[in-house]
Amino acid sequence: MEGGGVAYWTHAGGFIFYLSCGALAALAQWFFSVESEVPLLGASGAIAGVMGAYILRFPTARILTFLANPNDLKRFYVLVAFQTLIRYLEENETIDQLPI
Repeated sequence: MEGGGVAYWTHAGGFIFYLSCGALAALAQWFFSVESEVPLLGASGAIAGVMGAYILRFPTARILTFLANPNDLKRFYVLVAFQTLIRYLEENETIDQLPI
């Protein structure tokens, strides 16, 4: 999305649109899960709103995404393994017994 389309909005207009998308996403999350104890913070809804605006405004444009370097995949696999281990230990309540 860099260099065209939505990026050419004024700074104030783009910022207001970004905040509006985030607020609408938070309201939608609250509406569908009123009694949830999960915090309504995050940028996922705002980013999805900006990408949705880009797709609606430029439906035939190609969107290039970042692909990981094979050398970085090793770090990714280590991170996933570590997170899986932590979740396993948390679910089995053995993480409190670790000598850290």
